[in-house]
Amino acid sequence: GEFRLPFRRLLAYEIARARHYYEVGSAGIPLLPAQHRLAIRVAADLYRAILDQIEREGYRVLQHRAVVPATTKAWRILQCAAADRLPGRQASGNTDAYPLSEVRSWVA
Repeated sequence: GEFRLPFRRLLAYEIARARHYYEVGSAGIPLLPAQHRLAIRVAADLYRAILDQIEREGYRVLQHRAVVPATTKAWRILQCAAADRLPGRQASGNTDAYPLSEVRSWVA
């Protein structure tokens, strides 16, 4: 069936709230132990990608599950890993905290 406007508005509101919480929470990622930062950064980014997909699919969450393609996931994981290595992104200053072998395990 067709979604009613109040339901779509509710989903849009909840997605906006979730994005706000991801943004606020992301500010604390540099405070985490180095070995955990990439995993948390990737999880937040992939959940944002799911929100994007829900919007692209017209909020039709009751008809089917919003799925982010594996290639998109892989690309976003690599972007997170690269961004995590930029100066100022790591509280410890250790630029070798996330070896590529660790990043590869996220793509599978």
